[in-house]
Amino acid sequence: MEWGRLIGLMQTKSGGPFYIIGWDFGEGDASKMNSFLNSRSPLSVTNDPEFDRLAAQAAGEMDEAKRADDWKAAQKLVHDRYYIAAVWQAASIYGFSKRLQWDARFGDNFDLATVKVSAK
Repeated sequence: MEWGRLIGLMQTKSGGPFYIIGWDFGEGDASKMNSFLNSRSPLSVTNDPEFDRLAAQAAGEMDEAKRADDWKAAQKLVHDRYYIAAVWQAASIYGFSKRLQWDARFGDNFDLATVKVSAK
C-alpha cells in the first residue's frame, strides 16, 4: 500500500484494527509512540486514558531517571494491552562474495566507491 493512502486510512480510522508503521525510532526517545497511541493524536489507534495519563506524566518530567521510569510504565501498558506487535527489520543487509574487497562495519553507509572487485 502507498504511504499516502495508508496515512489517510489511519487518519479516518478506516485502515482496520491495526497497521504496520515503518517509521524509525532512531532518535531514541520513547515519546515517539505518543504520535500513534495518544488519544488526542489524529493518527491514534487507541483511546486509552491510562496511556494518555502516563504519557503526559512522562512528558512533564524533568528528571531523566523518573522520565525513563514513566515511559517504562507506559510501554509496559502498551505491551500488556498488545497495542503494538514488535517487528524488527535490520537497517542494513549485506551480501558477500570472495570477489569483493570490502569490510562491512556496523553503522556505516554503503559506499560503492570503496568496494573493489577482483577479476576472479
